[in-house]
Amino acid sequence: MQSTLEAKGLRRAPNSTLGDLMDVVASRRQSQHDFVARADQLYVDDKSGCLVARQAGYREFRLRTLATNQLANRLGVPGQYLLKCPSELVAENVNHWLSEQPDRQFLVRCNGDEVRAVLSSHYSPVDHELLLSWVGESVGRDAQVRYELSEEQLVLQLVNRREHGTVHDRLHTGVNIRNSEVGLSCVEVSGLLFRTICLNGLILRGGEENWTRRHIGNVELADEVRNAISRVQDAAAAGTSRFAGLQSIRVPNMTALFERITRHYELTEAEHNTVLAAHSIEPGDTLYAGVNAVTRAGNAYDLPLDSRMKLQEIGGRGRSTLAERNKGSREGRWTPFPQLRRASRRGCTPHAGPDWRANVHGGTRWGSCSACP
Repeated sequence: MQSTLEAKGLRRAPNSTLGDLMDVVASRRQSQHDFVARADQLYVDDKSGCLVARQAGYREFRLRTLATNQLANRLGVPGQYLLKCPSELVAENVNHWLSEQPDRQFLVRCNGDEVRAVLSSHYSPVDHELLLSWVGESVGRDAQVRYELSEEQLVLQLVNRREHGTVHDRLHTGVNIRNSEVGLSCVEVSGLLFRTICLNGLILRGGEENWTRRHIGNVELADEVRNAISRVQDAAAAGTSRFAGLQSIRVPNMTALFERITRHYELTEAEHNTVLAAHSIEPGDTLYAGVNAVTRAGNAYDLPLDSRMKLQEIGGRGRSTLAERNKGSREGRWTPFPQLRRASRRGCTPHAGPDWRANVHGGTRWGSCSACP
């Protein structure tokens, strides 16, 4: 489980500065340290269950859950099995497999006397402190941000002050940045659309709107991050009109739409119910309302960070996909789902109006037609 230090950051308006976050990360960094060790320099104590490093003066380090799973994975032992074992059985399993590959090297990342990650020695981590210094060079320490920082990852959202949209529904463009120091994600920079009215953050996923790099070491990474921040902000600004265009697409059955989203993106029951609850707060019968319900659910207090990020990203994927499909459509017709095209080849006739109310098949609306998926 993630220990989140700023638990409500992505549910609030951007009321912090990048400098504030940089100070928090710098303070945390003081207790963090790494070392590289061969397998024959490590063992697990059968009494305490701690990892012991011989080259560190036989210092003991408590293994966090993530670190236990990572060590188990690298040794070919089921992590969930180890977590259920008593310390003497953990020691027996781990020490046996460490002895089988004595020259194998590990990067051990620690916080004080705790191991926060066990990674390959080839892993070249991009720490939050370094990443934020690159971001600061692009936007300055006074940039408005909201963020969540846990033991396992950082999610940062920069929100520009300039407003787009209408007086009743103000949009701000921005940048979503995600990083993990413990091997859970790459460096990721994405465009962001932020709705003032409900604090929704919609993470964009198409083409120029998204950039990622693995933690493999790259001397040009700083320049790449700075260039990505500039590029995704420009792409986000261009995406505001496409997002607003979803207001013209009517949906005859919003419940069916959310069920399709749930199946396609494999939402959990909790995520699905949160989307429905979000739609009840700001109801509507357009795709704009549907996308906003999904991203509003990304602010839910009872969902973990990964679920909330997932929902914000789904909103961004939906907006990008729909806008792209509309580019090549004739007579301004929208075809928001690939099922529409497949159904038309089986005999359903696409609705001729400006909405996607139906694919008519024997007088039946699309969605309830037995020939349509």
